[in-house]
Amino acid sequence: MKKEDKNITKNTYLHLGDLELQIMNIIWDKDSPCSVSEIHETLYPENKRAYTTIMTIMGNLYKKGVLERKKEGNAYLYFPVKKREEIALGFINKITKGFFKNNIAEFFSCFLKSKDLLSEQEIEELKQKVEHYEEDLKDKS
Repeated sequence: MKKEDKNITKNTYLHLGDLELQIMNIIWDKDSPCSVSEIHETLYPENKRAYTTIMTIMGNLYKKGVLERKKEGNAYLYFPVKKREEIALGFINKITKGFFKNNIAEFFSCFLKSKDLLSEQEIEELKQKVEHYEEDLKDKS
């Protein structure tokens, strides 16, 4: 299947299930093409889920245009079409538009209120990133 034959839209990436995201995270972390067996062994070292389930899901990710693949021997090796940050940005934009009516400050405030998400160290890191972002904006003007 050629890339142009796939029904790829900007929102394709926003419809990833939990297992699809787990698979994508393994592929992004590995930073090199992965086979179905590599993903299966990483996710289920004790074969708790069928190999064919992982194969089907990776095939679906390919059909969605999230993964690309190349044939090597009898197997396909899969690699991401987009970086993790690009897909995450799409999710964040959707949440910001849908829940917060494009009010990024409200989104960020809600994010900061989650006690389960952020440690004090992470909050400090965010402050530094905001300061760095502000400096970049000043440099551009």
